[in-house]
Formats: sequence, structure tokens, C-alpha cells
Amino acid sequence: MAKRKDSGVGSNVNVGLPSIILLLCVLGLSLFAILTIRAAYNGLKTARTSKKAVEQYYKAEVESDKTRLKIISTFCSCTEKGLDPDQIREALRKIEGVTVDEYGGLSYDTRVNDHSSIRVEMEVCTDDGLYDIHVVSQKLLPDDMEGYSGTGFEIEEIELF
Repeated sequence: MAKRKDSGVGSNVNVGLPSIILLLCVLGLSLFAILTIRAAYNGLKTARTSKKAVEQYYKAEVESDKTRLKIISTFCSCTEKGLDPDQIREALRKIEGVTVDEYGGLSYDTRVNDHSSIRVEMEVCTDDGLYDIHVVSQKLLPDDMEGYSGTGFEIEEIELF
């Protein structure tokens, strides 16, 4: 009888090696798919956070403009009545959240969220007996938290399968 030649080690390598390579390829592609899904989810989270921050900022901007209009309205009514600078300062101090100094500067803060606010600084100028009020600066100020105290490091679980 003749011996079979296909029962050696070589025939097992011909079947096993492509199977192992196929398994490694499937494992690599699956891992790549999971990482891609995770990256897309993180991008979505960042976009939602940015959207929320922008919405909060513009809502605070509207409130800041309302306060500015109250200041200008009060200032105009005081100048029309012919009030002196001390009386004008006193009338402006009565507006909620407005701080007036003795040199004609005033400021107010509008909360954006738990971690920041918009600060507006205005100045009252007098030239030749005419009064003028204008914005000197408007800036977004983060709170001085002395160490992180927010909730930015929340861990969320997502189920992939």
C-alpha cells in the first residue's frame, strides 16, 4: 500500500495559517470600528457641549443688552431733567447689579453659566457741559475657581452591542 503524503505538518500549516490571518484581520477591523464609533460619540458630545455654551452666552448677551438699555434710558432721562452728576450716579446705582464709581465709570456683570459671566464697563464723559455714555469694554470672564469644581469629568457609559 502506498502512504498518504497529505497527512504531514505542511497540510496543517496550509489550512491554519490563513485562518489565523483571517481571525486577526477580523479582530483588527472590529477594533477599528469600535474606536471609530467611540471617536464619533466623543465628537457628538463636544458639539452638544459647545452648542449649550453658545446658547447660554447669547442668552446672557441679551440680558446684558437689556441692562445696558436700562442704564442708557436712566441716563438720558436724568440728563433731560438737568440733574447734576451726583444725582445721575445715584439714579444709576439704583439699577440692579450696576456699580458706579465716583469718576464716572460704571460696570455690571451678567451670569452666563455657573463658571463665567459677561462684564461690561461703561464710562460717562462730560465735554463742555454735554454728557455722553459709552461702553469701554465687554468681556467674558471665567470665575476664579481655585481648582476645578465643575462636572466636566463625568463618565458616561454607552453600549455598543
